[in-house]
Amino acid sequence: MIEVGWPVALVLFLLVIPVVRTWSASRHTLPMWRSRLSLGTRLLLFSLVILALADLRLTRPAEQLAVVFLLDRSESLDAPAREWQEGWVREALRQAGPKDQAGVVVFGLDAVVERSVRPARGQQDERMTSVVDPQGTDLASALRLAQASFPADCSRRIVVLSDGRPTAGDALTEARLAAAHGTEVWTAIPPARAGQEVLVRSLEVPNQPTLGQPFDVRITVQSDQEATAVLSLTADEREVARREVDLRPGANVFLVPQRRDRPGPVRYEVRIQSRGDPHAGNNRASALALVGGRSRVLFVTAEQARPGPLPDLLRAAGMEVRVAASGALPRSAAEFAGYSGIIFSDVPALEVSESRMETLRQVVTEAGVGFAMLGGASSFGAGGWYRTPIESILPVDMDLRRNRRGAVLALALVLDKSGSMGEREGSVTRLAMAREAALAASSLLGEQDQVGAVAFDSAARWVVPMQRHDNPAQAAAELASLEAGGGTDLFPALKQALEALEPLDVPLKHAIVLSDGRTEPGDFTSLAKRAHQARISLSTVAIGGDADLQFLRDLAEQTGGRSYLADQATLLPRIFTRETILASRAAFGEKAFQARLGASHPALRNLTVEGAPELRGYNLTTLRPAPARMLLRGPEDDPLLAVGRAGLGRTAAWTSDAGHRWAASWKASGDLGRVLARVLRWTMATDGQASFQIRLEEDSAAQARVVVQAADLETPLVLQGRAVGPDGASVD
Repeated sequence: MIEVGWPVALVLFLLVIPVVRTWSASRHTLPMWRSRLSLGTRLLLFSLVILALADLRLTRPAEQLAVVFLLDRSESLDAPAREWQEGWVREALRQAGPKDQAGVVVFGLDAVVERSVRPARGQQDERMTSVVDPQGTDLASALRLAQASFPADCSRRIVVLSDGRPTAGDALTEARLAAAHGTEVWTAIPPARAGQEVLVRSLEVPNQPTLGQPFDVRITVQSDQEATAVLSLTADEREVARREVDLRPGANVFLVPQRRDRPGPVRYEVRIQSRGDPHAGNNRASALALVGGRSRVLFVTAEQARPGPLPDLLRAAGMEVRVAASGALPRSAAEFAGYSGIIFSDVPALEVSESRMETLRQVVTEAGVGFAMLGGASSFGAGGWYRTPIESILPVDMDLRRNRRGAVLALALVLDKSGSMGEREGSVTRLAMAREAALAASSLLGEQDQVGAVAFDSAARWVVPMQRHDNPAQAAAELASLEAGGGTDLFPALKQALEALEPLDVPLKHAIVLSDGRTEPGDFTSLAKRAHQARISLSTVAIGGDADLQFLRDLAEQTGGRSYLADQATLLPRIFTRETILASRAAFGEKAFQARLGASHPALRNLTVEGAPELRGYNLTTLRPAPARMLLRGPEDDPLLAVGRAGLGRTAAWTSDAGHRWAASWKASGDLGRVLARVLRWTMATDGQASFQIRLEEDSAAQARVVVQAADLETPLVLQGRAVGPDGASVD
């Protein structure tokens, strides 16, 4: 059998025509037989080149056939359909040739090899025993698994026994890829089974029912004939209604009255049960309602920190406030969405996981929950929030290069690259996160600053020599060359770092030491004294349980630095950026000042700050571009109170604290409670709730239509929508 891989190349044979014409029109000095032989040889070589380009192949049909049967085991196929599948496979195996091979893959939401590909004879009486997740149908992954199961040197065929209703993956693309590799894809559909088909077509609840007011849950059940069924409705897994209903052919609508006496999210689920229904997978549906009430506020503090007076001030303003430590933050978007507003009061980023930050960012931008960050010694840049998902939604940013007051920083990074730094945490190694942390720290430096990096294992070497930070790309390339290996000897590396910092004529000198193991002994006490005398501060970071935490803590304390324990390597960038901001003294302004009004805003209407007490300090930040607005100004026009928008949500930043130290005089006068209560209430408001009604309408079996009704609007609308799936992924 002849196959051509690239048939387009055969068009080049048309070039033979002008070649022959040119030869016949030319004058030949050679004898005719030699001239014709020369032409024939050239045409032969030309043809061979074209055939090579066309990927000409001579293949022989394989003498044996390998078949993989894909058996759908999802909920949409009942027991009789599965019996039909097994009978179909048994009959196919009986008709197999003596050299044919067969295998079986069962699939639902996942796929499992039930039988590897082996001689087909003798498999007829084997039973299916594998179990898969029946909550979905991922035919694409089953096709990939089948492709990987085939042996070489055989004809390949896949037989899909399914109802053809995949819920995950792109099965059509996988089938085309299989065909492109020479695999036949056959399908067999289970015969339709007579019976009463009943399914839940829709479950509708109001988006935001009012606390204490009755509302209806609307349930639509589809039936193909008259029948009796049992309808049950649960709210947060507690049954609230159960009734026997008579179904007519077509759509049947039932209204179940409800009333909620507690604000927050409630998940409704409906189930319908009918005798003789062949498919149980389509007999339920769920929906989420957010019951309104008094503004619910989640007030988050650092671990072991006291909430202070602000929660009581907010309660006095009519808000329902729940105080929680950072470790007790909600885990899901639905729990976060149960609050009208969320406040972080002097919370360090090291206490909040990346996944929770991302979830919080999502509920602010896509569910319209308000968010505010209050300042303090562990907030904003000093709290390690630089380049986090939370910083991205705030009306201010924490890039210290914009907040510097002229001080120059020399920063030395002392990085452990011993063999244990090559250990993986998830998909990345500790050393990779250390490199990322070093790059994040250096990104905060300006051209007037200096930076260097010493790496150590059993020996020490300068990866980035101490130099002005005027070529970040080169420093990044040099850091990227680090590889893990060797022992752990910190002393020579630290000694070299201090020797490089000592002679520099800069006001601020700082070193960050990173290690994940126990170092070789050395005279570290003399090094610490030397650093203290040279006004070099030293901070240490320990990774994992093998690091000598007490030694690193003592080393930092002797120089007035800070020590950290990073139980996860992913925390390193936050630690390094926090340390760089603190070392550069661009984290706080701690001189007494008088607040000044900035932009006018409804949240501060009729409010004056003239005569208000002085504030003693604030976090240094920079106002973002519009729509961010600075409502109150600090010294040198730094933001004291700023508001903005992030997607559907409103956000605020109060860069002084919650009355513990810097804003104690405002707390005593009552100004703090008045200002923050009004701004926080503004962040928790949602625009246009009374003017918009949104509902879903079924368009077809595979599509739905979103209908937005807008009323009492004087201007034309340009709407942008975003759909968020159960896995948290969103699409515009």
